[in-house]
Amino acid sequence: MYLFAVFCYATVWASFSSCYAYRYAHNESIFYPGSYCDYCHHPLNFWQLIPILGFCLQRGRCYYCHHKISLHSTLVELTFGLYMLSLFASKAPHLWASLSIFCAWSLLLALSDYLTQSVPAFELYLGGLVLLTQKLSWPPLEPGCSLCFLVILVGATYLQLLGSGDLIYLGFLWASFGIQFLLATTCLASCLALCYFSLKKDRPTSLAFIPFLTTASFILLYFN
Repeated sequence: MYLFAVFCYATVWASFSSCYAYRYAHNESIFYPGSYCDYCHHPLNFWQLIPILGFCLQRGRCYYCHHKISLHSTLVELTFGLYMLSLFASKAPHLWASLSIFCAWSLLLALSDYLTQSVPAFELYLGGLVLLTQKLSWPPLEPGCSLCFLVILVGATYLQLLGSGDLIYLGFLWASFGIQFLLATTCLASCLALCYFSLKKDRPTSLAFIPFLTTASFILLYFN
């Protein structure tokens, strides 16, 4: 029963985050209008909004205009649901509750950054401040290493290799998990971004970095 509840929570949040990111990218209100088909703009019924199941019931096509529905949101729902389920099975309940706040916040920011290469400031700061109330920490590094790494981050932002949103997100990671987690996350995210960039045929001039930071942090949290 608990596993089912966790999976439902995760998929619902992933569905909301996908919707939020889409509306943020198109400068639309999250509250109005209600959910609609991206192609024919017909309002959607409740059953069509059920994460994963709604896509399956419609057989991957809009119930009204029969246009093919993008798999993006469904894949996000399924992936995040399975991840949170596996995290729940491997962590103590109180720790999972704290980590779920971080994961939910990071997912929303990652999807927004992926679509627009920017993040909503209110959600960035609000989620970060809530995260600071949780008791999450990794072992600290030597002060000298910490200072050098922070100088590198500030320098990268000054040279526009990192955006201000990236730096603020990393700052909340540092304050919540410690400098060691920040260093490990940044290194792994950089490797993931480099792999993505090298495999991309049409190489972009810039990359949204928070999706890579989120992926890296999820991997580290799972295996820690």
